[in-house]
Amino acid sequence: MKPIRLPKLIRQVSLNYAKLSPEQLDALRRRYTLIQKKREQLQDDLASVKLIESEFEYYKQSLLDILKLRKKKGYNFNLQNGYVHRPNMKPWENGRMKKKLIPDFPDAVKRELVNV
Repeated sequence: MKPIRLPKLIRQVSLNYAKLSPEQLDALRRRYTLIQKKREQLQDDLASVKLIESEFEYYKQSLLDILKLRKKKGYNFNLQNGYVHRPNMKPWENGRMKKKLIPDFPDAVKRELVNV
């Protein structure tokens, strides 16, 4: 993920010694507060994205436990059609591992979430 780039902050100069008119000082203060608000909003958005990613990882791990699959095999979770499969499967494993249907969230995972 690329780092989020914010507009460059204005050089830190003591505003007492800056030769700016009062209108320019006011504009500078407004611009600085706007940049601070944008930075806080981006940090909040990033925190919510990390929370959603961690919830999805927990959901995938609980699905692996429910379906009794090994955790380090690199499964693909297709939530659109509801299947879990392993793309790098060897030909002799193909008969053993068919695509397994993901169980509905309220039925299968809810019990796991309650027990945690």
